[in-house]
Amino acid sequence: VGARLASRFTSIAASLGQLTRERVYSDSDSDTTPAAWHQHRAMSLQYAKESIVLSALKDIEENQKHLQEINLQSSVVWKGKSCAMMAKLAESMAKNTKLTAINLVDCNVNDEGLKSLTGTLANNATLFHLNLSKNKIGRPALLDLGAALATNTGLMSL
Repeated sequence: VGARLASRFTSIAASLGQLTRERVYSDSDSDTTPAAWHQHRAMSLQYAKESIVLSALKDIEENQKHLQEINLQSSVVWKGKSCAMMAKLAESMAKNTKLTAINLVDCNVNDEGLKSLTGTLANNATLFHLNLSKNKIGRPALLDLGAALATNTGLMSL
């Protein structure tokens, strides 16, 4: 399992650098409605209100083709409700085949939050990049993640 995991953890690179087409949506933007997102493949929700984040999760659940990459790095909304948001993300991703990258850097993801996502990751073949840097993840959750990666066929960088 160790060699297999080592080959799966090809890079601990920031997904943020790969999201070159994204637009940062903040509370001060005049056009932050979900309808405005449909022209963008990548979405940054660092500064978005909770309603915008929840709408994006709904788009993921509905397998919307416009949403392929999502950046939640240091999201205040995510940090405040990390476990609940991770559970919603896992539920949303269950049947999604369009999302290819998620950036969850510095989002207060802990063992409980990551464990809720591991079941979905085990069966997901379309998510290629997942960034979990600067979170509070312990050994038990990492072991669960390793078990999920044993059957995951898509993830290229973690």
